[in-house]
Parts: sequence; C-alpha cells; structure tokens
Amino acid sequence: MRLFLLIIALIIFASCSSTDSTSDLCSNPNGMYEGDLQFRSQGELNNFDWTCYSSINGILKIGPDYPSMSDPITDLTSLSQLEYVNDMDVFSNSLLSSLSGLEDIIIENLFISHNPNLNSLVGLGSITGSLSIRVSPGLESLIGLENVTNLYSLDVTFNENLTSLTGLDNLNSVSHGIFINLNESLLSLNGLNSLGSVKIMDLNDNESLTTINALSNLTTISGDGSYFIIRGNHNSLASLQGLGNIETVGELVIENTTSLTNLIGICSLNSIQGNLRIINNEGLINLEGVSGTELNGKLTIIGNLNLNSILGLSGLMSTKRIDISNSALTTLDGLEDLILVDGPIQIQVNSVLIDFCALNTLFSSGTINGTFGTTNNAFNPTQSIMESGNCSN
Repeated sequence: MRLFLLIIALIIFASCSSTDSTSDLCSNPNGMYEGDLQFRSQGELNNFDWTCYSSINGILKIGPDYPSMSDPITDLTSLSQLEYVNDMDVFSNSLLSSLSGLEDIIIENLFISHNPNLNSLVGLGSITGSLSIRVSPGLESLIGLENVTNLYSLDVTFNENLTSLTGLDNLNSVSHGIFINLNESLLSLNGLNSLGSVKIMDLNDNESLTTINALSNLTTISGDGSYFIIRGNHNSLASLQGLGNIETVGELVIENTTSLTNLIGICSLNSIQGNLRIINNEGLINLEGVSGTELNGKLTIIGNLNLNSILGLSGLMSTKRIDISNSALTTLDGLEDLILVDGPIQIQVNSVLIDFCALNTLFSSGTINGTFGTTNNAFNPTQSIMESGNCSN
C-alpha cells in the first residue's frame, strides 16, 4: 500500500513539474517576444514554440540557410500565428519560393534579398514602414503588395527580371524616399500610379526604362533634403512625361542620360527649392520645360555635348551660383531675366560660346556676390568687359 501511495505521489509531482516548466517557457502565451530571433533551417523554424508569441519586438531573421543546406527553409507557414513583427529580414534562402504564411502579419519594416527562387510576393500582409526588395531574380512584378498604402521608404534594387512595379497600385504616399536602382529589365513604373507625395525619388541605372508616365498623380516632392534624381544608364528613357503635375521639388538632377532631348514633361514646375543640376546628358538639345521656374539653389549645366540652347531657363531671376560648360552652346540666351547671383559665376570650356549678352541686365543693374570666371570659351570676357557692354565676339 505504501509503495502504491509513493508511486501516486511521484506521478503528481512530475505532472506539477511539467506544468511549471511549460509556464516558465511560455509565461505570457500569445504575448510579445522582446529581442531578435534568427532561423537558418526549416527544422529550427518549425520547432520554435510559436504558440507563446503573437508579436516580435525586434528583428526576425529568416536565413541565411547556407550553414544548414541539408535542411533549407522552404515554408514560412509556421509563422502564421504572428500578428506583428517590428523588423523582418528574409535573406539568402536558396530554395524559398513563396511567402505564404505571412498574410495576417503587420510588418513594420521588411527586407527581402538574395532569395534566388522567390517568384512571388503573394502571401504578404501589411507593411507600414520601410520595404526593401533586392537581388530577387525570380520576381517579374511586385504582385502581393496590394495591402501596402503608406510607407516610410521603398527600395527596389538589382532585380534583374523585374519588368514593372505592379502590385504597389494602392501606395499613396512615401514619407521619406523611393529608390529604384539597377533593375535592368524594368520597362515602366506602373504600380506607382496612385502615388501622390514623396520626399525623395531616386531613379538610377534602369537601362530598359522607357516611360515614367505612372508618376502622373505625383504632385509633391518636398521636405528638408528632398530631391528628384534621374541618373545613370537610362538610355531608353526619351521623355519626362508623367511629371506634369509636380509644382515644387527640393533638388532636381538629370544626369547621364542619352535619349532625353529636352525637359518637356515637368512643365508645371514652379519652384526648385534646392539645386538644378543638368549633367552629362548626351542627347539633350535644349532645356525646354523649365521656363519660369524659381530656383533657390545653384544652377549647374555641365557636359551636355549636344546642348545648343538654354532658352528654357527664361524667367529665371536668381540663383546661388552658376556653372556652365557645354561644347555645343553658342549663346547664353535664356538668362536675360537674371538679376541676382548670390555666389560665383563660372562659364568655362564652352568651345563655341561667343555671346554673353543675355547677362547684360545682371551686369548693368543686378547683383553678383562672387567672382565671374570665363576660360576656354570662344569668347572670354572679364567682369569689367561685361560691365562696359562688350558682351559678344
């Protein structure tokens, strides 16, 4: 009898110990996990006790799987109980093809990169902060991001087979920046058609991009440090059509394009709060499109081999500095309304430039708060020569 009672007591003790152990492991079921988690194999991901947590206040890292190639991550459905993740990194998972399992998770910041077999973003829920999609050769579109309406930043970089941004059709605003870089097959920005405001728009080296018409609802590019940049290898982009509703921009940079012949397309632009930089655009012939625009920063027009007219600058009354160097430019016509340059003027290496007469008003009744330098032009007047009225060769 005593032996029987002892056995019963041991069973009850073991049961209590087991209960206490579970309680210690999961003291706050469906609660918040504080800290970072990383999973490098399917087994690790599946074996974690997700029933304990509905939220992660930290970084959830999925990958890389190379230390455990015998058990690579292919399935994220074990994450389906989660409701919120602060930061999620899905990177370097060699066989992951789907994000199914993330449908109901609110993700503040999501970073996806180097998942060679990921061919769809279907399965994603809501993203509210930053979204970065990099080096994902399996993606041809961004379908699956329909729940995204507002972001802090968007980075789409080095996705070699991506042809459009379709999937972002409900994105209305980005409070910081959009960076679309090095996507060699990207033909258009379709998917950004609902975008109304952004602080930074940076398009760099998307060699197949033929149109930016999808930006036609974009009206505001503003805020401290704001800018719009088209740079790098955009050899297929022949027009800025799509920017016609933008009235104000911080800094405007058009650099290293070959097919743009003019700036028509930004015809509603009233004010550039920072600098205007037009640099190394081989096909650019004139600056038509920016007439009457107020410029609060510096004017830089350099290295545009076929630029033969800057008449598009007519109406410009002031700037902080002028740098002009373009081998086909013969006259400065377009600067007749200029009355204030709050810094130096450097007009150099314009091999056929013979006519500075557009600056007569500036020298006769305007203000220059800096030096006036002319070298290696067909005509190189000094400031005193300009003030005397001798403005052309």
